[in-house]
Amino acid sequence: MQSSARVLLIEDDADVRDVVAEMLVDLGYIVTACNDAEEAVAQLNSSHAYDIIVTDVVMPGTSGLELSALVRRWRPQTPVVLITGKALGMQSAVHDGFIPLLKPFTREQLRTVLSEVGKSRG
Repeated sequence: MQSSARVLLIEDDADVRDVVAEMLVDLGYIVTACNDAEEAVAQLNSSHAYDIIVTDVVMPGTSGLELSALVRRWRPQTPVVLITGKALGMQSAVHDGFIPLLKPFTREQLRTVLSEVGKSRG
């Protein structure tokens, strides 16, 4: 994925959201950060286009998996990276074409995952 790609980041933990957003900006991405799925849905319904969705899995209300299913229906070509602290249950998400990234992760691990996303879209 080229720099200046737009990323929609959804993470309910403000500290984690800030750190991941900073990592993404450092990697050259344009980031819109949301604290829950409802805010993300509003962004997705706006006129903004996003190249990648990066979402936490476990959030109050609508989960990242539920949000990912919506993204898949609305924007089937948009890759979704699922960030989670728990690997349990991620196999079905991988089978459905979502990309898992286990927390905690480094900027280099994030770069690698996003690079793979870019190659698969390319």
